[in-house]
Amino acid sequence: ILDGLVAQTGGLPRRLGILRDDRETLRAAMQAFDGDIMLTTGGTSTGKEDHLPGLLAELGELRVHGVNIRPAAPLGFGRLGRALAVLLPGNPVAAMVGFDLFVRPALQIQLGQPEQRWNRRVRGRLRRKLASALNRTDFVRVQLVGDGEVEPLRSGGAGVLTSVTRADGFVIVPRDDEGFEAGTEVEVYLFCWCLHGHVYEKRVPGTVIPSVFSASVPPKHAFRTRPRLKRRRRWGVRGSTS
Repeated sequence: ILDGLVAQTGGLPRRLGILRDDRETLRAAMQAFDGDIMLTTGGTSTGKEDHLPGLLAELGELRVHGVNIRPAAPLGFGRLGRALAVLLPGNPVAAMVGFDLFVRPALQIQLGQPEQRWNRRVRGRLRRKLASALNRTDFVRVQLVGDGEVEPLRSGGAGVLTSVTRADGFVIVPRDDEGFEAGTEVEVYLFCWCLHGHVYEKRVPGTVIPSVFSASVPPKHAFRTRPRLKRRRRWGVRGSTS
């Protein structure tokens, strides 16, 4: 998953392997890191075996640990030497949301790209009520159904990857709202594989995310072009900037 997201943004991903939840093993891997952005998945909460936040604070600088969003609340970030370090949650959906909000903008800045969301957007009306909690920003997976309708998915948690494989995108519920009533017009941020409502990339459930990951900035000639996509009349898609 992260492999594709880094490459899509223009970076050069490099997997560094799956590591045991052992403090000294993780310390050695962090001390040997030589990339531009270090991404880790898992081991970033507040449990006894969650060593990464403490190690980053010890070996570098832990600037933030914990963000008020769902999913991806245990996320942390800081610096490890000259590299940016982002500690993503281990749940795959939370890792994807954390990447989109924190890693992608940082990678775009390092690449000299304009900082913006790559998600295209569509508008539609909710088929049923979308509930949320106050004082927390929620990223709710949804499907595009019917003629301009949006169906919130009952996800069952950030560890359920099928909630992404079945989703077309997500709706952002601001922290000051308790959700939206049925019939409310909402904006849907489409996942990268669902532009214009047309799936162009096979979504594979059960993908293994490594514990340590590296993203590097490539030379300009290494950028990949994006595929031409078919249009779908029912959904008017427009670009988005953050």
